Amino acid sequence: MATRVLLTKNYDAELIREHFGETFAVDCQSFINIESINANHEATAETAIITSRNAINALSNQAHYDKLWVVGENTAAALQEHISTEMLVADNAKELLEIILQNSEPGAIDFWCGTSRLDFLPRSLAAAGYSVHEKHCYHTQLLGLKLEEMYDVYAFFSPTGVEGFFRENTLAPDAKVIAIGNTTAQALKLCTQNPIFTAQKPNLASIAECIKYNAYA
Repeated sequence: MATRVLLTKNYDAELIREHFGETFAVDCQSFINIESINANHEATAETAIITSRNAINALSNQAHYDKLWVVGENTAAALQEHISTEMLVADNAKELLEIILQNSEPGAIDFWCGTSRLDFLPRSLAAAGYSVHEKHCYHTQLLGLKLEEMYDVYAFFSPTGVEGFFRENTLAPDAKVIAIGNTTAQALKLCTQNPIFTAQKPNLASIAECIKYNAYA
Protein backbone atom coordinates (compact mmCIF):
# COMPACT_ATOMS: atom_id res chain seq x y z
CA MET A 1 0.00 0.00 0.00
CA ALA A 2 1.30 3.45 -0.92
CA THR A 3 2.46 5.71 1.90
CA ARG A 4 -0.21 8.34 2.54
CA VAL A 5 1.04 11.94 2.60
CA LEU A 6 -0.80 15.13 3.46
CA LEU A 7 0.61 18.43 2.21
CA THR A 8 -0.91 21.25 4.26
CA LYS A 9 -0.73 23.55 1.23
CA ASN A 10 -2.50 23.29 -2.10
CA TYR A 11 -0.43 22.30 -5.15
CA ASP A 12 -1.24 21.51 -8.77
CA ALA A 13 -1.81 17.79 -9.39
CA GLU A 14 0.77 17.69 -12.18
CA LEU A 15 3.40 19.17 -9.86
CA ILE A 16 2.56 16.54 -7.26
CA ARG A 17 3.03 13.73 -9.80
CA GLU A 18 6.32 15.24 -10.96
CA HIS A 19 7.84 15.21 -7.47
CA PHE A 20 6.19 12.16 -5.88
CA GLY A 21 5.46 9.75 -8.73
CA GLU A 22 3.36 6.70 -7.87
CA THR A 23 5.13 5.67 -4.66
CA PHE A 24 3.11 8.01 -2.45
CA ALA A 25 -0.61 8.74 -2.23
CA VAL A 26 -0.57 12.52 -1.79
CA ASP A 27 -3.46 14.75 -0.73
CA CYS A 28 -3.39 18.53 -0.36
CA GLN A 29 -5.38 20.53 2.16
CA SER A 30 -4.69 24.05 3.32
CA PHE A 31 -5.71 25.00 6.85
CA ILE A 32 -5.34 28.75 6.31
CA ASN A 33 -6.80 31.35 3.98
CA ILE A 34 -4.89 34.39 2.76
CA GLU A 35 -6.83 37.62 2.43
CA SER A 36 -5.31 40.66 0.71
CA ILE A 37 -5.43 43.97 2.53
CA ASN A 38 -6.40 46.87 0.31
CA ALA A 39 -4.03 49.62 1.36
CA ASN A 40 -2.19 52.19 -0.72
CA HIS A 41 1.28 51.44 0.56
CA GLU A 42 4.07 53.44 -1.02
CA ALA A 43 7.82 52.95 -0.88
CA THR A 44 9.35 54.70 2.12
CA ALA A 45 12.87 53.36 1.57
CA GLU A 46 15.19 52.47 -1.29
CA THR A 47 15.19 48.76 -0.45
CA ALA A 48 12.55 46.31 0.77
CA ILE A 49 12.17 42.85 2.30
CA ILE A 50 9.69 40.29 1.03
CA THR A 51 9.48 36.90 2.73
CA SER A 52 6.30 35.46 1.19
CA ARG A 53 4.70 35.13 -2.24
CA ASN A 54 1.50 36.42 -0.64
CA ALA A 55 2.94 39.95 -0.73
CA ILE A 56 3.99 39.95 -4.39
CA ASN A 57 0.90 41.51 -5.95
CA ALA A 58 0.76 44.37 -3.48
CA LEU A 59 4.46 45.16 -3.81
CA SER A 60 4.63 44.95 -7.60
CA ASN A 61 1.53 47.11 -8.04
CA GLN A 62 2.33 49.87 -5.59
CA ALA A 63 6.05 50.35 -5.00
CA HIS A 64 9.41 50.52 -6.75
CA TYR A 65 12.78 49.83 -5.15
CA ASP A 66 16.48 49.85 -6.00
CA LYS A 67 16.97 46.46 -4.34
CA LEU A 68 14.86 43.68 -2.81
CA TRP A 69 15.86 41.28 -0.04
CA VAL A 70 13.93 38.05 -0.63
CA VAL A 71 13.36 34.78 1.25
CA GLY A 72 12.95 31.78 -1.05
CA GLU A 73 13.95 31.03 -4.62
CA ASN A 74 10.31 30.46 -5.61
CA THR A 75 9.31 33.85 -4.23
CA ALA A 76 12.17 35.50 -6.11
CA ALA A 77 11.21 33.73 -9.34
CA ALA A 78 7.59 34.86 -8.98
CA LEU A 79 8.75 38.43 -8.31
CA GLN A 80 10.85 38.42 -11.47
CA GLU A 81 7.69 37.85 -13.50
CA HIS A 82 6.48 41.28 -12.37
CA ILE A 83 9.55 43.43 -11.72
CA SER A 84 13.21 43.60 -12.74
CA THR A 85 14.64 45.02 -9.52
CA GLU A 86 17.94 43.62 -8.25
CA MET A 87 17.32 40.85 -5.72
CA LEU A 88 19.44 39.18 -3.06
CA VAL A 89 17.91 35.84 -2.09
CA ALA A 90 18.23 33.66 1.01
CA ASP A 91 16.64 30.37 2.04
CA ASN A 92 15.34 31.66 5.37
CA ALA A 93 15.00 34.76 7.54
CA LYS A 94 18.21 34.13 9.48
CA GLU A 95 20.27 33.89 6.29
CA LEU A 96 18.53 36.96 4.88
CA LEU A 97 19.42 38.97 7.98
CA GLU A 98 23.09 38.07 7.50
CA ILE A 99 22.95 39.10 3.84
CA ILE A 100 21.34 42.44 4.69
CA LEU A 101 23.88 43.21 7.40
CA GLN A 102 26.78 42.28 5.12
CA ASN A 103 25.55 44.20 2.08
CA SER A 104 24.03 47.42 3.41
CA GLU A 105 24.43 50.16 5.98
CA PRO A 106 21.81 50.81 8.67
CA GLY A 107 18.99 52.97 7.36
CA ALA A 108 15.37 52.79 6.28
CA ILE A 109 14.04 49.52 4.91
CA ASP A 110 10.48 48.51 3.98
CA PHE A 111 9.10 45.11 5.03
CA TRP A 112 6.16 43.78 2.98
CA CYS A 113 4.46 41.22 5.19
CA GLY A 114 1.27 39.85 6.68
CA THR A 115 -0.36 40.88 9.92
CA SER A 116 0.86 37.63 11.53
CA ARG A 117 4.50 38.10 10.57
CA LEU A 118 7.17 36.80 12.95
CA ASP A 119 9.23 39.24 15.03
CA PHE A 120 12.69 37.95 14.12
CA LEU A 121 13.55 40.16 11.14
CA PRO A 122 12.11 43.50 12.27
CA ARG A 123 13.43 43.03 15.81
CA SER A 124 16.91 42.00 14.66
CA LEU A 125 17.16 44.79 12.09
CA ALA A 126 15.99 47.41 14.57
CA ALA A 127 18.64 46.20 17.03
CA ALA A 128 21.24 46.68 14.27
CA GLY A 129 20.18 50.28 13.69
CA TYR A 130 17.73 49.91 10.80
CA SER A 131 14.41 51.73 10.63
CA VAL A 132 11.91 49.07 9.53
CA HIS A 133 8.67 50.26 7.89
CA GLU A 134 6.12 47.45 7.86
CA LYS A 135 3.68 47.27 4.93
CA HIS A 136 0.90 44.92 6.02
CA CYS A 137 -0.61 43.68 2.76
CA TYR A 138 -2.31 40.39 3.67
CA HIS A 139 -4.04 38.66 6.57
CA THR A 140 -3.90 34.95 7.40
CA GLN A 141 -7.17 33.38 8.55
CA LEU A 142 -7.20 30.01 10.33
CA LEU A 143 -9.90 27.81 8.79
CA GLY A 144 -10.41 25.34 11.66
CA LEU A 145 -10.87 22.30 9.38
CA LYS A 146 -11.27 18.84 10.92
CA LEU A 147 -9.73 15.91 9.02
CA GLU A 148 -11.69 12.68 8.63
CA GLU A 149 -8.62 10.63 7.67
CA MET A 150 -5.19 9.90 9.08
CA TYR A 151 -1.92 9.97 7.16
CA ASP A 152 1.53 8.44 7.45
CA VAL A 153 3.36 11.70 6.71
CA TYR A 154 2.33 15.34 7.17
CA ALA A 155 4.17 18.27 5.57
CA PHE A 156 3.89 21.80 6.92
CA PHE A 157 4.82 25.05 5.17
CA SER A 158 4.43 27.86 7.70
CA PRO A 159 3.91 28.48 11.43
CA THR A 160 0.37 29.72 10.73
CA GLY A 161 -0.31 26.53 8.77
CA VAL A 162 0.84 24.57 11.82
CA GLU A 163 -1.47 26.57 14.04
CA GLY A 164 -4.39 26.09 11.66
CA PHE A 165 -3.89 22.31 11.49
CA PHE A 166 -3.54 21.68 15.21
CA ARG A 167 -6.53 23.84 16.09
CA GLU A 168 -8.80 20.88 15.19
CA ASN A 169 -6.47 17.95 14.50
CA THR A 170 -3.94 15.62 16.12
CA LEU A 171 -1.34 13.18 14.79
CA ALA A 172 -0.99 9.45 15.26
CA PRO A 173 2.08 8.69 17.44
CA ASP A 174 3.89 7.01 14.52
CA ALA A 175 3.20 9.71 11.92
CA LYS A 176 6.22 11.47 10.40
CA VAL A 177 6.24 15.28 10.26
CA ILE A 178 8.06 17.34 7.63
CA ALA A 179 8.79 21.07 7.99
CA ILE A 180 9.70 23.36 5.10
CA GLY A 181 12.16 25.28 7.29
CA ASN A 182 13.50 25.82 10.78
CA THR A 183 10.85 28.37 11.78
CA THR A 184 8.07 25.96 10.87
CA ALA A 185 9.93 23.16 12.68
CA GLN A 186 10.06 25.26 15.84
CA ALA A 187 6.31 25.87 15.63
CA LEU A 188 5.74 22.12 15.24
CA LYS A 189 7.78 21.33 18.34
CA LEU A 190 5.24 23.31 20.39
CA CYS A 191 2.39 21.14 19.08
CA THR A 192 3.67 17.57 18.78
CA GLN A 193 6.26 15.13 20.08
CA ASN A 194 6.33 13.24 16.78
CA PRO A 195 9.66 13.13 14.94
CA ILE A 196 10.14 16.27 12.82
CA PHE A 197 12.32 16.37 9.72
CA THR A 198 13.28 19.65 8.05
CA ALA A 199 13.68 20.08 4.29
CA GLN A 200 17.04 21.37 3.10
CA LYS A 201 15.45 24.00 0.84
CA PRO A 202 12.14 25.87 1.19
CA ASN A 203 10.44 24.38 -1.87
CA LEU A 204 8.27 21.40 -2.84
CA ALA A 205 11.13 19.50 -4.49
CA SER A 206 13.09 19.52 -1.23
CA ILE A 207 9.97 18.61 0.76
CA ALA A 208 9.47 15.60 -1.53
CA GLU A 209 13.08 14.49 -1.12
CA CYS A 210 12.81 14.82 2.65
CA ILE A 211 9.65 12.71 2.66
CA LYS A 212 11.20 10.03 0.44
CA TYR A 213 14.27 9.82 2.66
CA ASN A 214 12.48 9.83 6.02
CA ALA A 215 9.09 8.20 5.40
CA TYR A 216 10.37 4.78 6.37
CA ALA A 217 12.98 5.87 8.94
